[in-house]
Amino acid sequence: MRGDRVVVLTDTGRWSGDVLGQQEDCSAPQNFVPAGEIAFVHAVATSDSDLVDTLPQFLVERETAKQLARSLITAANQWLKDQEPATPDTLHDISSRDSLQSHSKGSFDPAQITILDCEVALDGNVGVILFLGDAVPALGVAASKLCESVGLVRVQWLSPVDIPRELPQSDALNKETLKSQQQQQAWMELANGLASDDRPQIERVARQHRLELGLMGTYLQKLRHPRVEPTSIRQWMVRVKATAGGLTKGQFQRLAELAVQLGDGTLRLTMRQGLQLHGVTSQQPRELLQAIHDLALTTQGSCGNSVRNVTCCPFVPTTASAIAAREIAAETGRRWLPQSRWLEWIIDPHDTEPHDANDVAYVDGYLPHKWKIGVATSEHDCVNVRVNDLGLVVHTDMDHRCWIDCYVGGSLAYRPDDSRRVASLAEPLGRIAREHLEPVIAALMKMHREQIQEGPRPNQRLKSLVAAKGIAEIADYIERSLQCPNLFRTCVSVQDQPERQHPRWTKNENGTWTAMLPIRGGRVRFKADAIRTEQPFSDWLRLIRLGQRIRVGPQHSILLDGIARKDRAEAEQIISESILSAQIVGDSGIACTRVLTCVSFPTCPFALGEAERAEHVWREAVAKCETELRKLLFEKTGVAAADRGLIVALSGCPHGCSQSLMADVGIIAESADRYRVFLGGGPAQLAKPLCSLLGPHQLVETIQQLARATTGL
Repeated sequence: MRGDRVVVLTDTGRWSGDVLGQQEDCSAPQNFVPAGEIAFVHAVATSDSDLVDTLPQFLVERETAKQLARSLITAANQWLKDQEPATPDTLHDISSRDSLQSHSKGSFDPAQITILDCEVALDGNVGVILFLGDAVPALGVAASKLCESVGLVRVQWLSPVDIPRELPQSDALNKETLKSQQQQQAWMELANGLASDDRPQIERVARQHRLELGLMGTYLQKLRHPRVEPTSIRQWMVRVKATAGGLTKGQFQRLAELAVQLGDGTLRLTMRQGLQLHGVTSQQPRELLQAIHDLALTTQGSCGNSVRNVTCCPFVPTTASAIAAREIAAETGRRWLPQSRWLEWIIDPHDTEPHDANDVAYVDGYLPHKWKIGVATSEHDCVNVRVNDLGLVVHTDMDHRCWIDCYVGGSLAYRPDDSRRVASLAEPLGRIAREHLEPVIAALMKMHREQIQEGPRPNQRLKSLVAAKGIAEIADYIERSLQCPNLFRTCVSVQDQPERQHPRWTKNENGTWTAMLPIRGGRVRFKADAIRTEQPFSDWLRLIRLGQRIRVGPQHSILLDGIARKDRAEAEQIISESILSAQIVGDSGIACTRVLTCVSFPTCPFALGEAERAEHVWREAVAKCETELRKLLFEKTGVAAADRGLIVALSGCPHGCSQSLMADVGIIAESADRYRVFLGGGPAQLAKPLCSLLGPHQLVETIQQLARATTGL
C-alpha cells in the first residue's frame, strides 16, 4: 500500500505513514529493528478539499458487530423476561427434543440465569452470550430463536466463571478479598452514577470517587476565581495519554473536532506531552471517553495513583541512544498502563459484566501516589528528566550495549510554610543494564507501597521515601529483592549540561524539515473568539497537512515533522499570516523568550494566583526588563543566556505543573497576593529565590532596582 492511505504510530517514531508516503526506496535503515507495536491505523482522505478522515473497513465491521451485540443482549434479556418461573412439575429431566420444545417455558427458574454481556464476531455471523447460572436445555432452544431474531448464523451460551452463589463467611474472608470487593463496589457506584442522566447524581459520584476517576484520566472541576467563592458550575477535564507525545495527524484532527463538539474548543498541551480537553459538561464525559477510546488513544493512568505519561524527546531518533530512549519510553508506558477491565467497562454503557476490580499491571495494588517517569539521553534533555519520580538517562557504549542511569525522588512541589515539603531533583540511584529496568521498577514500586509512612497525601510521594530512607538503603532493598548483589554501578556524571531547547526549524538527513511550534499558554484554539472571527480549525488543518508526522513536545509545543523543502515557505506563511500567529510564539529563530504557564484559574482546585489567563500581562512585563533579567541571571547563578531566548515559567501555585523551578526565570504564586521570583533553573539545578512581588505590575521596577544594586547599572 503506497501513498497516504494509512498512518501508523509505532514505538520508535519510524511510522509506516513515513515509509508509505515516500516515493523512493522504502527499505528500512540498516540495523533497524521495529518494535512491533501498532497503536493506531487510520485511513486519511487524500482530497485537498476533503480533510475529514474516513473509516477503514475494519472499523466499519467493528461498529456493525457492536450494533448486533446490542441487539443480541436486548433480545436475550427479553427472552429471559418472558420465561415463566419453574414449578415442581417442570423441574424434571427432559430427554427428547419434542419435550424440550414443549417445555421451553417453565422448565427452569429464570431467576437463576444472569446475562452478563454479548459479543459478536467481526464477520457478523457468530454471537456469544456470557451468563451466570446452570446450562439448562432451554438455553439451546433460545439460541436458535435468537439467531433468527437478530440475524446470526450461530449463538452460543457461555458461562465464563464459576462464581459461588453465597459469599464466604466473614471469618474466612481474607483482607485481599475484602479489598477487591470494596474496589468493585466503588467501580459499580461510579459506573451507575456516570450512566445517570441526573446531573447532581453524576457530580456527587464524581466527588466521592475522585481517585477512580483519576485512573480514567478525568476529573470534575469546580470553576473558581481569585478572592471569590467558588461557583456552582462544574465541568469535566479529560486528559489524553500520549507516550513521548506520540499521536497521528488523524488523531490530532479528531481530538480537535471533539474539543469543539464536546469541550470548550481548545486542546491544552501539558508540560508532560499529554493533551487535555476542558469545558466538558456533566452529561458528556462518557461519550468523550468512548470517542477517545475509539481513536486507539487512552486516558488510562493519565491521572491518579499510577505511572503517568512517560516523557521523551519528540524528535525522530537518529542516534543509537535516542532510538533506545524512545523504545524504553514506549515499553515503560505500555508495561505500567493501568489495565483493570473496569477502566474500559466504565465507558461502555452496554457492558454489564461485573469485572474483577484487580489490575493486571498493578497486581499488588496501585501506588501510594502518582509516579512521573522521564527518559532522556546524555546528549539531549528537553524533558527535564530529573524533575521526575524516576528519571532515566540512556547511554550506549562502544559495544552497542544499552545502559541506563536511574535517578529517583524528583518533584518540584513544595509548601512555602512547611520546611519538610521542599522541591527536589531526582538523586542518582545507579547505572543498570537495560534488561534490568523492569524488575528494578517493580522492586522500587514494592518498596514504595510497603515502606512509605502514613500521613498527609503530599508526604506519600516517592521523594518522601528517598528523604526518609536514603539512596543507599533503597539500592540495597532492590538488590536484595532481586537477589542480585552489586546490581547498580555508579552513574556517569555529565560534564556539560545536555541541550534542552530545540530550534524552530531543523533540517533532517533526508532533506525534509521539522518545525517545533511553541504554543502560547499551551492552549491550541480551534474556535473563533470575541476578537477574531476567523476559524483557527481550518488553519491548523492546512498546517499539519504539510508534515508527515505530528507529536506533542515538552514545554507546550507541537512538533511537525517531514515538511518538504518546497512546503516550508507555505508553512511559515500560514504561521505568520493566519490566526495561528496569535497562538504560536516567536519567529524562525531560537532566541525567543517564552512564558510557560499552568492552567490555574478557573479550573484548577489548587490555584492561588492567576497564570494562563495573565500570561500576556507577565509577558509584557518580562519584555520591559529582559536585559536586566539576563544580567541578574548571570550575576546571581552563572547562567549565560545572551545567545538564546529566556524560558520564563509561571505557576498559579507551588505544585510545579509549569516546572517554574527549572526555568531561567520562575514565577510562582505562593498565596493570593504574593508571587515569588526564582532565577537560574536548569537540568542539574533548581532555580534560586530572588524576590517577592504582589503581581506583574511590580516586576519591572523591582528587577531594575535589583539589577542596579547588583551590577551597578
